[in-house]
Amino acid sequence: MERFYSAPLQQLAQTSLARNADLAPGDAVRAYLEELASNTSIYQSLAASIGAVIQCGTPGCNAITAEGQRLLQRGQEGGAIRSDVTYEDLIYVVTAISIAIDADRSTTSRIGHMVDLFLNGISVKDPDQAPIAFLFSPVVQ
Repeated sequence: MERFYSAPLQQLAQTSLARNADLAPGDAVRAYLEELASNTSIYQSLAASIGAVIQCGTPGCNAITAEGQRLLQRGQEGGAIRSDVTYEDLIYVVTAISIAIDADRSTTSRIGHMVDLFLNGISVKDPDQAPIAFLFSPVVQ
């Protein structure tokens, strides 16, 4: 079964590497996550096992892992990705997104939004809006 996934993963890695110079480090990681989640959601049941599949040792699995690790390192060195993020963290996120997509096929177009939630978090960054902690502060009498 793993060999069935090898060619698409190898192609994804090649596409990512080819656009290397065209994207900033953070944007390259974002594109990688979106494409990996999109490819994972194409094959039924791959979502739950993508972490194991990527470790299977086929040329595609090795290529997609090497490319993901390269992008992560590039993003960390460029200051776009936190230094404590691991490649396994990226795979966990892709797994979660892929499982959500697999469970509800109508959300396939939401992959980009879900990747944004991971990369940007859910907190408000606009200085004009009150932080969430202030919204729920107890009333002092």
